[in-house]
Amino acid sequence: MGPYCKFCNHRCFVHLPQETPEHILKAYGTSTIVATCPSGQAFEKAKVGFCYDDILEEIEKGKVGVKYTFTSEQLYRILSDTISMFVEYQNVHGSTEAQALPAAISEMFQGLDADRELVESGEVKESLQVAEEANQPPICDYCHHRHYGWQDHHLA
Repeated sequence: MGPYCKFCNHRCFVHLPQETPEHILKAYGTSTIVATCPSGQAFEKAKVGFCYDDILEEIEKGKVGVKYTFTSEQLYRILSDTISMFVEYQNVHGSTEAQALPAAISEMFQGLDADRELVESGEVKESLQVAEEANQPPICDYCHHRHYGWQDHHLA
């Protein structure tokens, strides 16, 4: 149970979202709740400079920067490469775990960035596109459609 809002006489307060940007958390100080009703939000915006809707908008802005989604195949390959790189740093280069782990993770991010750049530039198709094309049935010499095996029209 939380406090009643003096504007709407309901318990309209919610906890600040976990993703709330640092500059907004500083503005709210020690407060951990925020009003969600229009009047309560107007009061907070005048007092603190932000309201619940502003917080949600800021959170969404932060998510907008994500323009590229990696396929599962890409992530599996990169993670596999990262583990191999970690082992190589230890066995070949004689690195300790504390040295090998950051180096391997750094190489993982470089690999992800390289994949993203190649796809965005159009030099390489996304792994999902390539996988879909590879799993397509062959084009039939007889009917010029994609399918596996003999169809009825081949026997006629």
